Amino acid sequence: MMLTGGQVVVKALEQMGVEHVFGMCGHTNIGVLDALQDSRSVRFISVRHEQVAAHAADAYYKVSHKVPVCLTHIAPGLMNATTGVAHASMDGTPMVVIAGDVPSQHLGQEAFQEMMMHADASQHEVYRPFVKRAWRVPSLALLPHLVARAFNVAHSGRPGPVLVSVPMDFFSARADLTVPNLGERRPTSYRVLGDPVEVRKAVDLMVHAQRPAIYAGAGVQQAEACRELLNFAEYLGIPVATTVMGKGGIPEDHELAVGVTGIKGTAVANDVMRAADVLLAIGTRFPEQESSSWDPRHTFAVPPTKLIHVDIDGEEIGKNLPVAVGIIGDARAVLSQMLEAAQAAAKPMHWQVLDRFRDLRSQKQAWAERLAPGLSSDALPIHPSRILNDLRAALPRDGIVITDVGWAKNGVGQQFPIYDPLTHVSSGGLATMGWAVPGVVGAKLARPDKPVVGVMGDGGFASVPQALITAVEYRIPAVWLIMNDHSYGSIKGMQASYYQRTLGVEFAIAGSDQPYNPDFAAMAHSIGAEGARIEQPGELRRAIATALASDKPYVLDIIMDRTIGVPSTGYWDIDEMFVKPASQAARR
Repeated sequence: MMLTGGQVVVKALEQMGVEHVFGMCGHTNIGVLDALQDSRSVRFISVRHEQVAAHAADAYYKVSHKVPVCLTHIAPGLMNATTGVAHASMDGTPMVVIAGDVPSQHLGQEAFQEMMMHADASQHEVYRPFVKRAWRVPSLALLPHLVARAFNVAHSGRPGPVLVSVPMDFFSARADLTVPNLGERRPTSYRVLGDPVEVRKAVDLMVHAQRPAIYAGAGVQQAEACRELLNFAEYLGIPVATTVMGKGGIPEDHELAVGVTGIKGTAVANDVMRAADVLLAIGTRFPEQESSSWDPRHTFAVPPTKLIHVDIDGEEIGKNLPVAVGIIGDARAVLSQMLEAAQAAAKPMHWQVLDRFRDLRSQKQAWAERLAPGLSSDALPIHPSRILNDLRAALPRDGIVITDVGWAKNGVGQQFPIYDPLTHVSSGGLATMGWAVPGVVGAKLARPDKPVVGVMGDGGFASVPQALITAVEYRIPAVWLIMNDHSYGSIKGMQASYYQRTLGVEFAIAGSDQPYNPDFAAMAHSIGAEGARIEQPGELRRAIATALASDKPYVLDIIMDRTIGVPSTGYWDIDEMFVKPASQAARR
């Protein structure tokens, strides 16, 4: 058939089951946009900044497990998406980025917007540090082949983004091209089994352990292995902690669930992990904050704890902590193998009556009592824990929560129970401030049948508010809940704690001590969304319920106490890195 390159790309996306393409127009990609207009199954979501596209696509995958696509213009457009694509890479999100490039006949002539400081038409080189593969398509004939490879590479092994940089003339040029059956160019299964010998060895360690524990990362949810995790944990009676990104891997009202670990984890999770004699870690790279900077005094005492580490990416095994058993494999497949091995080696554990679990119930009760005053506080300004508690009460059990950085990420991780898989997504490894603002858009597009709430600070919302414009344009009825403390709260806390003064972290009019922020509710109204400003704790539940029922994009601007931090239960070794400046010593 005589097809344009743009038509080839769109037909390939249709074959791959792509539902949404997130991106922004430019003269280099309008050949694809023209072809998209004829597609009956692929919808283009136009944004006002490419970072919004990448973050929305990232969250879309994390909720739906459907590989997303970003479409960008040449260099400035592609550069604007850099932060979002790098963020997706850190979290193992498969994503196909398609970018227009300079016309093929002008490579090396410093054509309009060409990047060529060290090599001709080298914009794809900029992405090499954080994508699994970056292609510059050399010919129109190879375009169908490379698009198929892009999806395959993005989704295989440890998933991640890839870039396909296409000279703009290829999108409009016609050629006698055949789009192959792309289903025949990809694996039919990604379920990699673990070595049976190593699986039996691992299970033997778990069966004979006195204080076994399980640590579940985001890889468990990415492999859709939550049921297998729970079955294995219940069979042997093993408590389960998670990373922040792994939160939801086990229902957090289950007796075996102990919460997230690390500096802002639960005291129970840190204690259980540190006391374990055998630890099974699945689908995690042991993130620094959640591992208390790998200091054995605080969260993971490996050694003497014997570590069994399961991951799809062999490079993660033994990277941060030494292993007794290291198994390369898909979390779901390996957990199924482990349950079979456990059933062959031991009878089900009647763990509910053991002294260990009586003690665990007491520990969890003590932790709940420690948090209780904040959860029910009527203080003004509003206590941040009260905001999260009232959101949990108003949100259905299967409602989806997208969290940004600071109190949003750490507070929800520590104090907001999650019950179902894929209903909690957080700003992950790159911890990009503002990630959740577009993330709400992607998550709601992925699950239009569920309520979606983004929890973020005022600094995060103000960094990429363009996402709200897209939500209004496409009638995306999600909720943006802003925990407004008129500051970059986490960094302000560090400055005040270590240096006893602050700079650049509090929002105020110059020469004034009066806190300043835009009226975010009024901003929402000006864009075409709904909005409300909440200053009284008694108004919270009604306001949240109204926002969830509105069926419109809705911003809740909640004024919270700026003096309260998330309780620290672990350790982060930056405590040792902040040295008092000489000028401060001189002042004393």
